[in-house]
Amino acid sequence: MSRVRGQSAVSKFFVSIWACVTLILLFCVVLLVRELMARELETAELAQRSEELAAASGGPVSRESTDLGTRDVQVYFANADATALAPLDIKIQFTDSTVENCRAVLQQLIAGPPENLNPVLPDNTQIRGMYLLADGELVVDLSREIIAFHRQFKSASMEALMAYSIVNTLSQPALQSRADPEVRTVQILLEGSLAVDTFPAHMDWSAPLVPDARWVQAPLERAANG
Repeated sequence: MSRVRGQSAVSKFFVSIWACVTLILLFCVVLLVRELMARELETAELAQRSEELAAASGGPVSRESTDLGTRDVQVYFANADATALAPLDIKIQFTDSTVENCRAVLQQLIAGPPENLNPVLPDNTQIRGMYLLADGELVVDLSREIIAFHRQFKSASMEALMAYSIVNTLSQPALQSRADPEVRTVQILLEGSLAVDTFPAHMDWSAPLVPDARWVQAPLERAANG
């Protein structure tokens, strides 16, 4: 009798274990399904956003501009130890087109900094397109060279420095023409898309980014490092 009771207890124990394992597996399957559904929804949202941006850019990238002379502006590169952004004063040919002014300063950002600063974009980056929406959203379409450049570092901070060097540079009031809306946000596209492969890996670039001065190095710190 005791042996039968022992076998019954063992059977109940294994049944309980089996039930727990089944519940765990079922829970894991539910989580996996939810994750797949979330990714599909995110992909669909990104595709819809890309289509909306493409439709918004149906007109010319920029209107014909008039040269108004030179103007002092700033370009944000990474500082000497690549921990923050350091503004560099430069001159550009200023026009009555905000888009063309942004294009000119972005070209300087791509060209690279002096020796005491670090680049945030490779010098072979191409500006595939740029246009300014009525609500102040500046859309910038860059080539995929920046992906290979970023893979050299694989760093969340460098990814942020790359993003906010672009955003802080292009949103400065000195680039604004009186005829155009103020640049309030910057939407970064890669090869015409909101996401390419696994880049960016640490930040969400699917929505327009606003300027963030927290990434800019303090003036006293720049003087000390200089």
